[in-house]
Amino acid sequence: MPFSFVCPHCGLETQVADRYAGLTGPCAQCGQTVTVPSWQEAIRARGKPGVGLALAVIVLVLAGGVALLGLFGHVLLELPQASPDMRQIQCANNLRRIGVALQQYHNAYRCFPPAIVTDAQGNPMHSWRVAILPYLGEHWLYAQYDWKEPWNGPNNRNLAASVPSVYRCPAATSGVVGETSYVMIAGAGAAGGDGGHPVSLADIRDGASNTVIVVEVAGSQIGWTTPRDLRLEDLSFSLNEAGGQGPSSTHPAGVNVLFCDGSVQALVPSVDPGTLRRLLLYRDGMVVDLRPFAQPVP
Repeated sequence: MPFSFVCPHCGLETQVADRYAGLTGPCAQCGQTVTVPSWQEAIRARGKPGVGLALAVIVLVLAGGVALLGLFGHVLLELPQASPDMRQIQCANNLRRIGVALQQYHNAYRCFPPAIVTDAQGNPMHSWRVAILPYLGEHWLYAQYDWKEPWNGPNNRNLAASVPSVYRCPAATSGVVGETSYVMIAGAGAAGGDGGHPVSLADIRDGASNTVIVVEVAGSQIGWTTPRDLRLEDLSFSLNEAGGQGPSSTHPAGVNVLFCDGSVQALVPSVDPGTLRRLLLYRDGMVVDLRPFAQPVP
């Protein structure tokens, strides 16, 4: 269960996976050495009476077999024979976690990470999925990544198989090593930016709740560290096309997509190309009525 941890040196607050409790390593922001406490110690350090009791109650409820809505997806991940509907809920929870991480990155840098980080010559070097690792509680995986070499350098290529579970839809079948189920929309006018140039919330004229930034892609054939996503100019703006060339899913209720405000919706397969294109552009001045084409995922 992830919990909040504040760096005592620079004050950076992130969500830390509980498996890192007790480990020592560098802070993702200031580089100072920190030791991650247990979640109980973190709660006491924050000085919030009653929070520890509330968390204890949650743990007891989960132990009794009752899934709270906010933690429902974590329970579903453990079900070996989960139905497609359950897998779609967990998939949506993955996107919500990614959305929170993107918002925290934006708070720190005043922009979303570009889909692809390039070098001075414009060559692709790194992925946004690596850039937001600290905000997903994956500090030690982030610390193992060497930003001085490309994603496929001698050090970084060894991390390809260490894909965080948040980047894999529970319905995903085996694909390339470390395959991700979630990709950004990149290109001119897309929230993932173009040519390494990031986009901020202030740039999004159509509204954050009306602009898609990350989409689910079944069988993407994209490694999670690979600086490759979906570019607007390569899309046909149809859902569930073969070959991972657009938003796609095996979920019965539609394709899960993440909006810039952190909300998740399931787009129905019948959404027309014009509507989908407008949802993927952040400054075309066309606000879309989502009700005929999307439904929220619990």
